[in-house]
Amino acid sequence: MGCCPKSLGISAALRLSNARPPMLAFEFVVFDKPRSQGSSNAQRGGPWQTQVKNAAAARWGTQPPVADALAVSITFLYDPSQPAGQRPDIDNIAKPILDALEGLVYHDDATISDVLCRKRSLDADPEIRNVSALLLNALDGNDDSVHVIVDDAPIREVHL
Repeated sequence: MGCCPKSLGISAALRLSNARPPMLAFEFVVFDKPRSQGSSNAQRGGPWQTQVKNAAAARWGTQPPVADALAVSITFLYDPSQPAGQRPDIDNIAKPILDALEGLVYHDDATISDVLCRKRSLDADPEIRNVSALLLNALDGNDDSVHVIVDDAPIREVHL
């Protein structure tokens, strides 16, 4: 019977052959602690989103927004001396960042099909693969920062 319905074979091949060239992973760093959209202080999201948009715009340049399905990876690198209660909850970090990129990197955040959001202490000894110069710079100090990568969404990848 096979792993996939027969109808996927030809149509998937056509979609791949007519697809735009793959987007090179776009990344940027915001050198600050993320502000949670779920924060009780409503003013905190606005300035944070402006910081995110400015950092992204500096790297994105004048390219038009992308309309295809995208994946976003967000890593909050934090100073371990901060009490845990002063770090934003992981589930509240992504939304303000995704909203800030709307209209700049992509037309609508509804095109985001995959999000990976992490918090990592700067005192840990992480194993980092394929590290960029930009991320190395963020890891160099002991200051809070957020590393964001936007890339093409994986094609029909499902983890169960």
